[in-house]
Amino acid sequence: MTKVLPWWVRWAALGVLVVAVATFFYVRGAEAKDAQWSLRDSQRTAMEASAVARLSEQRRRQEAAMASAVAAIDKQRYEEQSRANQENQRMQRVLAAGAVRVRVAARCDAADRLPAVASAAGVGDGTQTAELDPAVASDLESIANDGDAAIRQLTALQEIYASGTTQHK
Repeated sequence: MTKVLPWWVRWAALGVLVVAVATFFYVRGAEAKDAQWSLRDSQRTAMEASAVARLSEQRRRQEAAMASAVAAIDKQRYEEQSRANQENQRMQRVLAAGAVRVRVAARCDAADRLPAVASAAGVGDGTQTAELDPAVASDLESIANDGDAAIRQLTALQEIYASGTTQHK
């Protein structure tokens, strides 16, 4: 004789079977969805890494171009500064030796008190000149040379700045 299970046991077994099948497919679906998300994440990461590598290489090329431009400007300015230094040293030697005399417009109050006499043109009309001592003339030349060197340095910096701003546009 066969034993028949009560109806509620059959329904409970069927419910357990349905829950087991649903759980199986739910877990499989979740695993598939996780795999899909992982694939998308790895693709996005690869694209971002590629973009970063491209930008990095582009920046390296820009940096190399800027370094080259700065080196060219530096070389040009160094040559100009060397030529200017040589000329300045030559001029200071000439001035210190007294081979070249520096005259400046001067006014002498003592001369204004002297009696007026007939004189050559330019004398007594406020255009008297005085000759600078060679050491003073050399010192003045040195001061002017320092100013010229500062201007050359500023010009070089302006050129470097301008070359950097034009490459970033």
